This record gives sequence, structure tokens and C-alpha cells, in this order.
Amino acid sequence: MTTNISEPELSTETALQPEPELSTDVGDAVDAGDQHDDDPSADDPSAPAREAAKYRRKLRTVETERDGLAERLAGYQRREAERLAAAELSRGDDLWIGDTDVTAVLDDEGNVDPDKVSAAVQAVLDGRPQLGRTHGRVRPNRQQGKPSSPQQGGSWSELLRGK
Repeated sequence: MTTNISEPELSTETALQPEPELSTDVGDAVDAGDQHDDDPSADDPSAPAREAAKYRRKLRTVETERDGLAERLAGYQRREAERLAAAELSRGDDLWIGDTDVTAVLDDEGNVDPDKVSAAVQAVLDGRPQLGRTHGRVRPNRQQGKPSSPQQGGSWSELLRGK
């Protein structure tokens, strides 16, 4: 039993209408693609739009992950620069006073450059020398806690004897 299915005839009015352009806005395309996810038909003309929407969703996920990793890397670079700066500054995070940025202390490969950190530390110390580490030993005053003159008085044994 064969049924003859004829294709619907298109009027000239609908045939001359231009096809809608694909939106470059990610949100609109994803929403349009989500509306047709339930349709299993592979011959559906919206199948390429759904596939494109799927790839855009994956792209957004990967971009979010990339941004998170970039933030973590910047944190590691920042802490390494602070560790190197702590050799000359009283606090390593004083390195960021002023216009110093993490990218200013990185080499061409993205590693923390000790020479650039030292130069940035020197720039901070030129403006604020009080932020530098004190390199001298603290010398205690040996006279602290001692009376200035010896006390004249009795001992415990004299006190107990009643003298």
C-alpha cells in the first residue's frame, strides 16, 4: 500500500521572502535552539541552528572555565611576586602599592621575573623607604629592669632574726 504524498505548493509570495538571518546574539540563538530540542527529526531545517546553539553553550562553558583558570594563575603569579618582594620589603604585598600590576613583573613567557620584581620593589622603596625590611639586629638594653643604684637594706635572714 503506497500513499502518494505530494509536496505542498509554495505561493510566489512565500517563495520570494528572504530567509531569516542567523542572530549573532548567543542568548537568542540558544533560546531558539532549545525550543526545538524535543523534535527528533533530522530533516528539520532548524537542526543546524540547534547544533550551533549546542556548540555555543559548550563554548560558553569552556570560556567560563578558562576565565577561572586565568584568575587562579594570576593569583599564583601574584603570590610568587609577593614572596620574592618579601626579601626586601617588610610585607610582600606592599609591592602592589602604586601602579604596579602583576603583568608588570612577568617575563615574555608569563613567568614571574625576579629582576622585574626587584625593580618594582626598588621603585616602592624609593617612594616609601619605611616599607623596607630592617636588616640590623635589635640590640637589647642590658640596663632595663635593673635598678640604677643598689638598694641598701636587710636580707631575709636579718628580717627573721628581728634585726
